[in-house]
Amino acid sequence: MVDERFVSEKTIVIDVGINVDENGMLCGDVNFGQIEDKVSMATPVPGGVGAVTTAVLAKHVLEAAKGRRALNSKGGKNGLSAD
Repeated sequence: MVDERFVSEKTIVIDVGINVDENGMLCGDVNFGQIEDKVSMATPVPGGVGAVTTAVLAKHVLEAAKGRRALNSKGGKNGLSAD
């Protein structure tokens, strides 16, 4: 969980994590209550990042995974090409 130890006064936090806490409530990967007074901006969960942002993030993660797989199939060490 990201808390005040991981942020500074100029930090902008975009929480895209989707989790369910021990009380069955939706929450992100950031302890919003601990960082909100310290950072310059932050998105809460729920109510912050919307479905479009989440979909774009998922698309980018998938593209990165496909790229990594392609590099691995070329025999690169640790996913990096020897070229």
